[in-house]
Amino acid sequence: MELSHARAVALVVDVWSELLDERVRPDDNFFLLGGSSIQALHAVAQLHRVSGRTLTLADLLAAPTPTGLGTRLLGADLDETAGRSVPDDPYPATFDQERRLLRDRSDLSRSFRLWHFVRCAAVDPGRFTDALAQVTERHDALHTRIFRDAAGSARQQVIPSDLRLELLHTTPEGLDGLIREFTEVDWAQAEGDVFRTRLVRVGGQWLILFGFDHAVFDGLSYQVFVRDLTTAYRTGRLPARAAAAWWRYATWQRSTPLLAEDSDVRQWWRRHLAGSSPFKNPLPADPPAERQPGGPAAHVREWTVTGSQLTALRDAARTAGATPFATVLAAVNLAAYQLTGDPDVVIASHTANRSRPEFAETVGSFATRIVFRTRFAPGATPAQVLAATTRAVRSTLRHADLPWSEVLRECAPANYLQTPNRIAWDLRVEDGDEVPAWDLDGAPCEPLPGLPGFVDPNVSVQLRIRPHRWRIRVSCASALYGERTADRVLDAIRSAQLAVAGEGTG
Repeated sequence: MELSHARAVALVVDVWSELLDERVRPDDNFFLLGGSSIQALHAVAQLHRVSGRTLTLADLLAAPTPTGLGTRLLGADLDETAGRSVPDDPYPATFDQERRLLRDRSDLSRSFRLWHFVRCAAVDPGRFTDALAQVTERHDALHTRIFRDAAGSARQQVIPSDLRLELLHTTPEGLDGLIREFTEVDWAQAEGDVFRTRLVRVGGQWLILFGFDHAVFDGLSYQVFVRDLTTAYRTGRLPARAAAAWWRYATWQRSTPLLAEDSDVRQWWRRHLAGSSPFKNPLPADPPAERQPGGPAAHVREWTVTGSQLTALRDAARTAGATPFATVLAAVNLAAYQLTGDPDVVIASHTANRSRPEFAETVGSFATRIVFRTRFAPGATPAQVLAATTRAVRSTLRHADLPWSEVLRECAPANYLQTPNRIAWDLRVEDGDEVPAWDLDGAPCEPLPGLPGFVDPNVSVQLRIRPHRWRIRVSCASALYGERTADRVLDAIRSAQLAVAGEGTG
């Protein structure tokens, strides 16, 4: 597509206007308009679709106006590799796949899995089977075998799709046992057993069970999977789409110049985490008598922000040019400082890791851990903490393409690499747009809770964003903490969040 600068700017304005539902001008700042980091990923992906040119999340962070991003779009490379054929031979596992093997010190059959269950009023088994076969064929990650080669290295290989959908009937009383059997049976990853599903008739309703190996699947992959599956079910075919294959990402990651020992990204991480540790700012463990051994894995507390408080938070974010994530991270930073007395705060999170737009509609295991280190002066005001946090988030995301295992290599002290590699504080965000809608030709469908994952961090904070409310959920690992500490952490975060909102709007 031939572009002038004016046309490139107009494309950015059109994409942002539709995405943010705002009137966008050439000099408007994406984040001051209320754009989030997830929306930024969608923006660069849509620009790739309409222009055929490749920008990254780092480009938008560095040039957050249509005028600036239009200049970068004009100079971006055309994507000319989408037509490359699938390799016959094995190719290397990604760094995250390999790190999981090293951490577990076990075979690949113990990789973490993702479970999704959906209850539907009506399903046509024939149409569902055909739709599922199309989706499985399109996404090579769903028919990839993962194994160790003779040298012990993790490898993977695309194999022919061999979908085997199990169609079962059971009673409500027998459903628990069926689900238990579905989730507990061993997986043969070396044979391509990385995705399985069952269609179960329960009385007058249907239950769809999905299991995905985390080695080839992540949260955003589920959005792509559901959109493709429901489209194929309704229309009988998948629309043409130029999404890159999973094997291309794995191959690119192993050959990127970012891995060079003298790369700018690697040197940035060396400076950024010098003298620090992911296991930083920990809360002292509670006495054993308060931890309730044998009880729940974590003590959970929740706070829902609505009305005038939510308006104040959004106004504070806009004033600071901060995303919702950065706004809540500022409150967690401030709470950690108040609870530990340390103004040098390290908070872990997870990034979608899809900064290259050609992978926005690809099924695969892209998501990876990342750490945000924010430093501020003792006694800093909430507004100053928010400003420091916003700078830390933008700078970190611009350097997020270096794989986590490679980030670990650049850190001191060496206990980064020790098992269990636990993180003292962890913040995760779930945007409202991240929950896929199930539509099987109008038949009512209801996603059901899946199975719980591991409780890894000492303190985990989850932000769930909806149009008219933010829900903040705090989990404190019961192996270390009791009920009172969970109450104390939530109170500190709630107090800090209200302080950020108060100063941000004042």
